[in-house]
Amino acid sequence: MLSFQATVRPLAVSSRLHSPAAHIWRRNAHTAAMSDDSLDQGSSSSYGDSASQPHLGKGKGRQDSLAQSYRFPEKGMNGGPPDPFEVMALDRSATQQEVKQQYYKLALLLHPDSSHPSSSPDHFATLNKAYNLLSKQSSRSAFLKTGYGWDVSTSSGGNQTWSDSLMRAEIARRRNGGAAAWNGASRRYRDSDAGRGAWGGFDGSQGWRPYEDPSKGFSPPTSGPAEERYMSNPRFLAVVGVASAVIAWVHWHRLGYAAETHRDMLDKQNIDASRALAQARYEAATHGHIRREQIRRRVREAEVLKELEKADQGHIAVAGPPTAYPPSHRE
Repeated sequence: MLSFQATVRPLAVSSRLHSPAAHIWRRNAHTAAMSDDSLDQGSSSSYGDSASQPHLGKGKGRQDSLAQSYRFPEKGMNGGPPDPFEVMALDRSATQQEVKQQYYKLALLLHPDSSHPSSSPDHFATLNKAYNLLSKQSSRSAFLKTGYGWDVSTSSGGNQTWSDSLMRAEIARRRNGGAAAWNGASRRYRDSDAGRGAWGGFDGSQGWRPYEDPSKGFSPPTSGPAEERYMSNPRFLAVVGVASAVIAWVHWHRLGYAAETHRDMLDKQNIDASRALAQARYEAATHGHIRREQIRRRVREAEVLKELEKADQGHIAVAGPPTAYPPSHRE
């Protein structure tokens, strides 16, 4: 007995020393047990409703109203493919915040890893397209006004916008209807009959076909060898180089023509000056003595006028008339 009590006392002391930790552990265990009981009661109450339906989420024992009521629309209200509002189960007056919240909820349901009946990669990609269109005010306004930007038939990634889809569709249309889209292998005429209109069709265009053709009219092909209409970079650079060379040649030609015209003008001026000088020399040689005589006469007249002016002023005495001599008595 003494040995047994001796062995028991240390345990009692140790239990007293660790009593606060043990108390905390008991309280946490009690709380966990209560939560497990409440979860068991909730799951048992909803077992009758969930027994007929598969679990809508992994590790979740309850279902919200959206998961129970939502099914991905295969057709829209008008009979065609569903629009983005129908895909996201939203009204057209939904706000941006409502669109964002609805997207987060539907992404969990339509994800390929989800157990929802509508979960699939295609539905998840369509949901991403709808969210990308409705999350931006510009694309949403354009869709509401014109209807453009939404095409369920095209397979695109989740990060692709409606403008990218339109661009890809335009490139595909140009590729199918490119410059070489008219397949020459399906022509129904000989090469010698090219360009004869309805009797032979246009060369390489499958235009107006022969009259025995059942279609009896113009029916362009829907596919071709996929040659783009737009020009490649080497061809574009070649065209730019040729155009630059032509423009440079034109400017060089104009510059040479202008220089030649200026040179001709200077030559003409020199010729005119030479002719004027020769004419002046000829007139001086022919009528020089007459002009010299006229000049001398004018000079003498000027001198006479100056002498008369001086005489009037009294600087020069004017000679009187000659004296008359008496008659001689020689007679």
